[in-house]
Amino acid sequence: QHPQFGQVMIKWQLSTDANQNLADLIYEAGILKSINSLSTSKNNLKSRLPVIAPPILAYDNFTIQILKPSSQLIILVMPYYPNGSLATQLHSRNHSLLTLQRKHQFIVQSAQLIANLHNAGWLHNDIKPSNILLDGFMPNHADNSSIIPNLLLTDFALAEPISRSVGASLAGTPAYLAPERWQGHGATVQSDIYAFGVMITEILVGARPFNIDSLNDEPLREWVIQHCQQTIPTLPLEYSRYQGIVDKVLAKQVQKRYQSMKEVLRDF
Repeated sequence: QHPQFGQVMIKWQLSTDANQNLADLIYEAGILKSINSLSTSKNNLKSRLPVIAPPILAYDNFTIQILKPSSQLIILVMPYYPNGSLATQLHSRNHSLLTLQRKHQFIVQSAQLIANLHNAGWLHNDIKPSNILLDGFMPNHADNSSIIPNLLLTDFALAEPISRSVGASLAGTPAYLAPERWQGHGATVQSDIYAFGVMITEILVGARPFNIDSLNDEPLREWVIQHCQQTIPTLPLEYSRYQGIVDKVLAKQVQKRYQSMKEVLRDF
C-alpha cells in the first residue's frame, strides 16, 4: 500500500554488478518505458497508441554493499490490479459464469491488444491469459455483461522488436509455443498469433487445445508432438462460428496462418 499510488505491485531482481546489464528487469523496464511513451505522446495525437501495458509508477536501481560482491537491486513499481488476470476468469468456477458475450469480448479485446503491441513494433513472445491483466470493473454476476474491463499486457521479459527479431532460442511457455519455434525458428508476428489462437479455445471451452500429462517423463518431447502433429480440435457446436478463425490462427505452417492481427480482427 503506497500513500500516493494506493495498492501497487512491486517486481524486483537482485543481480551482481557484473551482470547488471543482463538483468531481465532492466530489459523489461526499458520496453515498458518505450511502449508507454507511445501511448502518452503529446507531440502527435493522431499517432498516439491506445494504452497497452501498465504504467511505471517508480523504477530505480540500488547498490547493496553489505553483500560480497556488491549487488544491484532493481525495483519496478506498477499499479496493482485487484481483478487479476484473464487466467483468473478462466479458472473452472469462474469460467462457468462467463456468458458467450463476455467470452467474445475477452477474445476480441485480447486480439486488439496484441494488434496494438505489434503496431508499436514489438513482439510479446509469451502471450497467455496470465499475462493479460484486467483493468477496471469486473462484475460478479454473469448477467451484467455490458460493462467491459480494459485489458493490459504484462511481462515483457521475452519481448523483441519486430524489425530485429532474431531469437531462435526455445523461450516461452510450452503450452502456447508455435510449431516453428519448436523447430528452431525465430519469433515472428505469426508465433504471437498462434499463442493467441491457443487462448481463443481456452476462453471458449475452458481448456487449451493441446495438453500433456503432467507426469510425462519427456514433457518437451510431448509438447513438440502436440503442437507440430496433433490435429486442431473441433469446437463444440455452440462455438462453431469460431472454427474457421481457430483453424487459421493454429495452422501448423506459418504461410497458412494469419499474417497479421489486423486480418484476425477483420474476420471477427
